[in-house]
Amino acid sequence: VDALGYDELVGRISQLPPELRAPLGGILLEKRSYSDVSQELGIRQPELVRAVQRGRAIIARRIAAGE
Repeated sequence: VDALGYDELVGRISQLPPELRAPLGGILLEKRSYSDVSQELGIRQPELVRAVQRGRAIIARRIAAGE
């Protein structure tokens, strides 16, 4: 996931479930802090960390599967 270009990352994030798009967008695309994104989304940091981990795992599985 870290090796993806910005445009491909945007495309991959847009294919995620809605509840994962904002967390990944804030962290991976906008390069904001976990604290800042969690406050903006109104969720606790551990929830944000889990959402980012889930989203990254989904993207990585899709890349590995050739999707």
